[in-house]
Amino acid sequence: LLSADEDPFIDHRPDDANCPTWSYGLETEIFEIETNDCTYASFAQPTARPLAAGDSVALELWHLQLWAPVATTGHIAVMIDDWLVWEQAPAIPGSATHFAPTVVVPRSIPAGSRVVFHLHNHGTNSYRLYRIDRVPH
Repeated sequence: LLSADEDPFIDHRPDDANCPTWSYGLETEIFEIETNDCTYASFAQPTARPLAAGDSVALELWHLQLWAPVATTGHIAVMIDDWLVWEQAPAIPGSATHFAPTVVVPRSIPAGSRVVFHLHNHGTNSYRLYRIDRVPH
């Protein structure tokens, strides 16, 4: 979990951002975030392998049905270093949705680069990140 000083999405971060440890974590192989308690978060870890220009990054994540007392939007994003790999702004309320984009890597990225998974949301919802994988070309 990134602090405000480390967060590349600081412009999105509300003053009352909160994400207690019990609201996120691994469930078997899936990283799960429950937004009834975690309203905003950016998580990071280093890449395990280098990425070459022309490789792809495959993502797989989903959210359950989205609900909030007032219509709004959320924000889901993945970054590697300063490269915004993918983002979505789901409408809330909204139906359960599965995302599985594959994005071509624009430049070489060394192993150990920072991968950030970002989420902010309004309402009691559940998001699940299954994978962020390198697909060699």
